[in-house]
Amino acid sequence: MYIAKEYEKYIKEKGISLYSSRQKKIPAPQFIVFYNGNRKIGERMEHRLSDAYETVRGEPALELKVLVININEGHNQKLMESCQILKEYAQYVSKVRTYKKTLSLNEAVEKAVEECIQEGILRDFLLKHRAEVVAMSIFEYDREWEEELLRK
Repeated sequence: MYIAKEYEKYIKEKGISLYSSRQKKIPAPQFIVFYNGNRKIGERMEHRLSDAYETVRGEPALELKVLVININEGHNQKLMESCQILKEYAQYVSKVRTYKKTLSLNEAVEKAVEECIQEGILRDFLLKHRAEVVAMSIFEYDREWEEELLRK
């Protein structure tokens, strides 16, 4: 659904007709998920849409490959060193998880945000969007907790 919407925007912006008699070139998509969940996974893995199909006979008529990159602290060091924002985001998530062991979720998120600001981790972003980050972090951790309950 996402890629169809993106291609729809692209053809409108470029003024491409869907009814042309000649094939039109479009950008090749690449799908990447940055994983920061609690489940232990390797550095990288690949998900395929066809893995979700009920039945597959031969080569699937529609396939989608998604590269999953583990961005938890301590993983994919080369990527983290080349992308400071991802590295700092991983540090923030790690702090929240550490504080969540002894504090309520709200307190853990607030403490992690405050500490990150003091240490210069995502400082400008957190100063500008603190309320949004706190709200989203609490929502995401609650969702993660709910999903874990459902799995059990």
